[in-house]
Amino acid sequence: MNARELALLALTESHDRGTYVQDCLHELLARHPMSPADRALATEIAAGTVRHRRTLDRLLDRRLKTPIREMLPAVRFILESAAYQILYLERVPDYAVVDEAVRLARQTTRGRMSGLVNAVLRRLSEMIDREARAESVRDVRRLIPLPRGGAVVLKESVLPEQTTRRLADAYSFPHPLVARWVERWGAAGAEQVLASLNRPPRTFARVNALRASRESLAARLPESVRDAVRWVGDRAADVSDLPHEHLLALLGEGLVTVEDPTAMRAVEAMDVRPGLTVLDLCAAPGGKASYIAELLQGQGTVWALDRPGPRLETLRDTCRRLGLATVRVVANVPAQWPDDMPRRFDRVLVDVPCSNTGVLGRRAEARWRLKDHAFESLRPLQMELLAQGAALTAPGGLCVYSTCSIEPQENDRLVREFLAGRPEMVLQVERETLPSADGDGGYFARMTRLEAT
Repeated sequence: MNARELALLALTESHDRGTYVQDCLHELLARHPMSPADRALATEIAAGTVRHRRTLDRLLDRRLKTPIREMLPAVRFILESAAYQILYLERVPDYAVVDEAVRLARQTTRGRMSGLVNAVLRRLSEMIDREARAESVRDVRRLIPLPRGGAVVLKESVLPEQTTRRLADAYSFPHPLVARWVERWGAAGAEQVLASLNRPPRTFARVNALRASRESLAARLPESVRDAVRWVGDRAADVSDLPHEHLLALLGEGLVTVEDPTAMRAVEAMDVRPGLTVLDLCAAPGGKASYIAELLQGQGTVWALDRPGPRLETLRDTCRRLGLATVRVVANVPAQWPDDMPRRFDRVLVDVPCSNTGVLGRRAEARWRLKDHAFESLRPLQMELLAQGAALTAPGGLCVYSTCSIEPQENDRLVREFLAGRPEMVLQVERETLPSADGDGGYFARMTRLEAT
């Protein structure tokens, strides 16, 4: 099985099972080992096809009599994955993509649809103006932005004239979400966010300060790969370009944890110091709880709570890997809390479930699974968790509320609504971060509980 066959199979299984394509890829690659280059190609094709599906379908429908959404899934996925390669993978010659797609169509449909696949993809290839330079094209309806910058120039105006629909089709996002962002930030601001969420997500690693430092970690790596680590502070580094085997080795030894700088900032806002008693109310899978434990430097306790289930075991595994003895993992069922668990804490982190709009670029399907009512449907749970966290904050202590959302309903509006009826809780600082090349999008608000008078 080659990379394109595996990508097609992942798309098919994801559709049939209703699961994430990344999970299907992981299972298939475990059963069909490939070279690193082929693994990367299969992943790029499958995830990219899902991520850019709206754009691909818009262009393919221009060359089809039957809308692509009404075609047999096997044919649809062959056309979409081939179209993705033609539009977004410049290193792959179009003729090679078309030939492979035709072969897959013969193999999958017993030859019945190979002629259609051949004709449609050749016409799609002919739509691209390979002589034009994107920066000199004034008609934005001819431009398909590329994730790594630049754009594909089309010979005709294919995209809609209306701004929000053009942006939705060009960047492949649900139109209601794009319209929402255009209303909030304007077309230019919304386009910056869309472009950031389409960039290949970067991988950041946080140094486990109990076992390593920036200097010792660099010394641990072969000199030939040290330049692949781009430090973004004393504790965090962009390791996207570090060969995978070296990152796995660092993770296995408990020297680093994969965590985005935006997530780290929520913990840093807590002002954690050795000797404090800290509560992480929604702790699994353990990224923030482990960072808190590292900041305690072995003095104090982190009580890490989450819903009962497999996520708690993942949290325990994270703490074991990092050698964190100050973390107590507990199911968030108040009736079952241990007798020695405090009922007030110096610091409380409430990292709530949310719409995840600040991290939509990290899972290919996430944008398509996001429902417009999601911004409101989670508010009762978010408010309940924040109220629980605030009630567990000791007088003079700090409570930090955080999300990986960039929606006001889940962030600053919710915090202000919460504070309106609680004069004992005072907002100190809040920060919204939009997704960019330097990290994910997200939000945190730090509140203090006033001393009793």
